Amino acid sequence: MRYDKGLVQNFSNTMSKYETSNLAELLETHNISPAQFKQIVISEVKRTPKMQEAFLNDPASLFGSILHCAELGLNPSAMMGEFYFIPFKKSIKPILGYKGLLTLLLRSGEINVIFSEIVYEGDEFEFEYGLMPKLIHKPQLEKRTPQIKYVYAVAKLKNGENLFKVMSKSEILSIADMTDYPNDLFFNTKKDPQMWMAKKTVLKQLGKLLPKDYYGKKGFSMDDNIESGSFLKLDEDNNLIVVDGKKIAPTRNKSVYANLETKEEILETEQITLSLELDENNASDS
Repeated sequence: MRYDKGLVQNFSNTMSKYETSNLAELLETHNISPAQFKQIVISEVKRTPKMQEAFLNDPASLFGSILHCAELGLNPSAMMGEFYFIPFKKSIKPILGYKGLLTLLLRSGEINVIFSEIVYEGDEFEFEYGLMPKLIHKPQLEKRTPQIKYVYAVAKLKNGENLFKVMSKSEILSIADMTDYPNDLFFNTKKDPQMWMAKKTVLKQLGKLLPKDYYGKKGFSMDDNIESGSFLKLDEDNNLIVVDGKKIAPTRNKSVYANLETKEEILETEQITLSLELDENNASDS
């Protein structure tokens, strides 16, 4: 499907407004060029018709997701595997990739090594939790079958401590079932032969116990909220807001995309954000 040149140009013009203000400020912390970041995002929109649809239907969720990616300092290209713009019901959900989790965790500076592996039927595998935890995995390439038994993640900290998390296939699928959008990548040998989705699930569970900087904590927390059904949007001053449930249409005043021609339907929703505090402050000022 060819992309709509007029729509992409409209999107590019809007991104240019962000490039000199919001993006520059957010990306400065991570030493990322706003111009390069913008071009990668435009390329993603060009190659993904559903992102173009989200731009028309719910630009708040798209630009909220873009700024969230910039704030975390992750690469917005799906090919890099750090951050994904997932189209869902004509909106966009920002989802961290496996490599994005690794990037956020390693930024703490307190982790030497972190990785995740698959245990197949036929492998030698033993693990114990408790005061003397241990994990032994000896792959048996000639004896193993395609049947997956476990997925585990391991982290070696600079203080000498080793932490790991082991999960069965059924445990991983139970977590996958908790998300509000369908994902057919889990244990799909054709679409995800390296099992990155399963590895991400286990790595994320381990990561909750590992040291993280501010952006790591925010990234993990936001990923949980998004997978549980929330959306990101922007308020009138282009600040990120977490919205619970369905998408909400942008207001037409100070927002940088206020003059875009959109076709969104306004749906009622609850806002789970700091905007509640802002509303209270505005009420007191008046």
